[in-house]
Amino acid sequence: MKRTIKKLDVKRLEKLAYYNLFDFFKKIGTSTTASLETEWAGLREYTPEDDTKRIDWIASARVGKLVVREYEPEKENTVMLMLDTSESMGLGSVNTLIEQGAIACATLALLAIKSKDNVGFASFSSKLRNVILPSKGERQFYLILRSLRNLKAMGSTNIRRSIEDALKILRRRSLLFIITDLCDKPQEVARGVLQAKAQGHKVFFIQVFERDPITPILEQGITKIKLRGKKIDLRKDRSLILTILEEKRRNFRKKLARLGAEIIQVEINELPEQMIMRYIIAKSRSLVAR
Repeated sequence: MKRTIKKLDVKRLEKLAYYNLFDFFKKIGTSTTASLETEWAGLREYTPEDDTKRIDWIASARVGKLVVREYEPEKENTVMLMLDTSESMGLGSVNTLIEQGAIACATLALLAIKSKDNVGFASFSSKLRNVILPSKGERQFYLILRSLRNLKAMGSTNIRRSIEDALKILRRRSLLFIITDLCDKPQEVARGVLQAKAQGHKVFFIQVFERDPITPILEQGITKIKLRGKKIDLRKDRSLILTILEEKRRNFRKKLARLGAEIIQVEINELPEQMIMRYIIAKSRSLVAR
């Protein structure tokens, strides 16, 4: 069964990506990508031609003269974005999980392009779809936006096959972002994640969830679901359902940890910010082996 989600046009995606990016950097009080495009190489004495913004006032005070920070171009990274488009990702209280995931992917794609990194995209459910191989430049950003705008919720998630398919097309070690609502099959998840790590990729396996997962189900005309072998009324047992779902996520995380795979559990509204943070930290620590 296919479920068509609300169409995301390219202009809206671009606008939201820029908004998320500037909002994040505004919160941390720095320019959008200047600190990512270069890395600090050292200090040297100030000259009249230097930008005063590069003066290191603490170091200047210590040596008794003005010194500036020198920068060199940041090493190039490859980012691969994978977004689950299975049937369950077509639900959502305001926007679907796919729509919100698409906006987060657009945001990180924009940041990677601005940082002069290669970035690619693929959707997946039972297999990999809509593949855009990693590349750089403005044209690549708009290719990704065009792919994000018409995603459809369909089928079930085959996480191991999807990761294996992605590994076949990735020519370089990458920062691999996998966004899904999957909350079962921990053995399959762990095998896929560990296989990617063994090939030198840094994997961010991100499980997204909604703060209110019940309303979207009710909007589909479903009033009762089966949990723990019992039928539960969505309208009457909201707190019980939320407790069960939280416990399920917690158990899933513990099972993956025992299998040696890390999971990042993120409320869907916080996804763009979490992805930006992970990307920046990974770049600063040079976590992708070359």
